[in-house]
Order: sequence, then structure tokens, then C-alpha cells
Amino acid sequence: MTSGTKLFNVVDNLYNYNLNDFYKECDDLGFTNNNSYERYNFDKVNSGFGNYWGLELNNRLVACAGCLEFPEVSSNAFRIQYRGCEIPGTDIKKTLSKSHFNSSTFRELIPYQIQWCNNIGSDELYLTTNIDNKNHRAMQLIAKQGFLTLHSEEILFGKKQAIWRFHNEKYINERKKLGVYTIQPPPFS
Repeated sequence: MTSGTKLFNVVDNLYNYNLNDFYKECDDLGFTNNNSYERYNFDKVNSGFGNYWGLELNNRLVACAGCLEFPEVSSNAFRIQYRGCEIPGTDIKKTLSKSHFNSSTFRELIPYQIQWCNNIGSDELYLTTNIDNKNHRAMQLIAKQGFLTLHSEEILFGKKQAIWRFHNEKYINERKKLGVYTIQPPPFS
């Protein structure tokens, strides 16, 4: 990073964070999975095992993603990048990446999700994508690079989804090669 460049602040628990401006911005952008407290399933995350992280830039929440238990796969599984969302044009990393590291939530929040799961004794992490959208196509591409393996395709929460097994070590090794874009360095930088 160059001197004077703004860095993200990582917010470690969004449960008590005022998300009203973020919800409105998501609603204005048509991000219906991210436009309300109910859509984020905070009650489910807070009553079970889960957490949300956010990225602030200039005191404005610009991205977030959650991690929650995933009993539909196994008793030790966790779903990362749950309700992952970033406001377009807000990432401070301006270079492209073939490994999806141009996504601020993928690059900056997954390290915290991995660490959180490791702290409670799990390294069994999964991502899900709706089969018919651009995120699914992006996951197919990064699966070819060894970051993911397709676990299954099934109806999950009323939608046909792909469940991807996340390869923690591959991700950690590649993430270590990147710069620091947050005020607090990522857990394994």
C-alpha cells in the first residue's frame, strides 16, 4: 500500500452494529438478501453458532459476510461468506486477481472466518452459491485453481445451490502473498 492510502477497518461482530444505512444502500442496489435484519438471519446466527464481520471505510460499512454452523452438511461444518455483500466501487485494492482476491469479502473477511472456526475446533468450511448466478460461475473458476471442491448440488433453503468445500490451506498460502488492506493485519498475513 502507498502512504496515505485508506485502509479498511474490520468490524468483528455486526450483531450490535447499526446497519440501517447499509440496509438502505443494499435495497437501493437491489441486493434483496442484504436489505434487512431479517434477511441476514441475525436471530439464527446469534442463537446458534455464528458471527458476522464487516469492512468499514471512512466510518461507512461497505461490505460484510457471515459464518454460521452448517448442520445440513455435517455436525462440524460451517458455512462461510454467508450473506456476503460488498457495495460496488468501494474496494481499496484496485488490481485484478484471477483467484477472486479482487473481492474484498473473499480477501479480507475469510481469514477471520477461518480463525473463528479454528478457535472453536473446526476446519470444515463450505461456501454455497445459487446455481444460476455469476457468483456460481466465479466459484467454478476458482475451484479449477484448487481453492474449492464441489461437494454437492441440491435444493437448499428453497433454491438449487452448489455446496463447495473450501480448502483452507490453499487459501491461506495464497492470501499470505497479498498486501495488507486493513488497519489490523489479517490473522495469517
